[in-house]
Amino acid sequence: LLIQTIPQNVRLKAGKKYTVTFIYQTESNDYSFAIGDGTEIVSESIIAAQLETQTYSATFIGSKSGNSWFGFVKNTKNESDFIIDKIEIKEYKTNN
Repeated sequence: LLIQTIPQNVRLKAGKKYTVTFIYQTESNDYSFAIGDGTEIVSESIIAAQLETQTYSATFIGSKSGNSWFGFVKNTKNESDFIIDKIEIKEYKTNN
């Protein structure tokens, strides 16, 4: 795990729906987008190699524990670049 959000900076509420979107470039399939709960990774998706700027988007529901986070995993020891920019987190309103 290279980097992840923490509750003090990005509070992901239990049961809320979120979409994380960012633009990126990477020369390899060496990186994944991860969603976690506490100390565990609960979902991980490889980010496809793209030499031109592309958009990546993932939607998920905040865990019941209220300890959700997202981050980036380096899957190999290969040297490769991964550039991200314009990270946006959208929280969807719920109908109560």
